[in-house]
Amino acid sequence: MPEGISMEFKPAPSGSSDGRTIPAMEYDHACLVYENDAGERRVIRGGPERDDSLALFGTIAVQADIPLSESKDKYGDGETPETRHAIKLDLGGRNPKEVWREMTEKATEIGHAGIEYDTVPHISTPQNSNSVVRTVLDAAGIDTGTVLPAEAKDTAYGF
Repeated sequence: MPEGISMEFKPAPSGSSDGRTIPAMEYDHACLVYENDAGERRVIRGGPERDDSLALFGTIAVQADIPLSESKDKYGDGETPETRHAIKLDLGGRNPKEVWREMTEKATEIGHAGIEYDTVPHISTPQNSNSVVRTVLDAAGIDTGTVLPAEAKDTAYGF
C-alpha cells in the first residue's frame, strides 16, 4: 500500500438510541489517517474529553499520531477504510510523512488549547471533532471545500 493520508468518516457516537450525536439527526465524525509503506495506520482525531452522558460538556480531547488500533476511532468488526468512505488527500506532491508531522503539530496545539466542545448544531460556531480535522487540514494548506464530499457537507457538522 502506498504511503498517504486519508480522511475517514463514521457515524458520530452518542448515547442516543441510533448512535448519532443528536437523536433523530444524523451526523458524521471525521478523522485523519496516515498510512506508511508498511501499512501501519496512525490517527489524528478529536472528540469530547468524556465518554459518558456528560460528553456534551467539557473541552475537546485530541489524539494525535497514535496507532489507529489504539485510538477511540479504532476499527470495529467489519470496518475498513472503504466502509468509512476514506478519501485519500491530494498533497500536491509533498512528502506525506512531512505533511503528517505538520498536521500532528497543529493537532497537538489544538489539544493543549482547552477549547470547549460544542455539540449544538446550527446554533453556534462549531468546535468539535470535525472542526479539529478542518483546522488541521487548513493548517496543512489543504482546501476542505474540495476534499469534503458533497454528501458529507450536511452530515459532517463542524466543517
